[in-house]
Amino acid sequence: MSGVKRTSTIIGLIGVGVVAVAALLLLFFYNPEHVPIYPRCPSVLFTGYQCAGCGSLRGIHALLHGEMLRAWHFNSALFVGIPLILFLLLIGQLRYRHWWAERLYRWCNSLLFTTLLLIGIVAWSILRNL
Repeated sequence: MSGVKRTSTIIGLIGVGVVAVAALLLLFFYNPEHVPIYPRCPSVLFTGYQCAGCGSLRGIHALLHGEMLRAWHFNSALFVGIPLILFLLLIGQLRYRHWWAERLYRWCNSLLFTTLLLIGIVAWSILRNL
């Protein structure tokens, strides 16, 4: 990897980290149930049905305060989604250093993985509205 590309990658990662920390601090200090600064779900507004992500802001707020059961109540998919996102971010960084991470990264970016993920999201959206 060239020096310029490596520097821009590091700057990008720092930027993403700063935005993530800022968002988590906002969620920690301002409860989505009581503060109207957060966006409303378009799915609920237009159809009345919850999407796969509905309740995630409230759930993350609860998780940040150590309220696991409450987070589960708002959106139990967080307990799969958050570790999956962290795993994908980690594999994306390890892929340049380890052959097995590169293989895993390629599989996670395959059509099969993406299709299975999409099926899971659609299934969760349907099940939570029954």
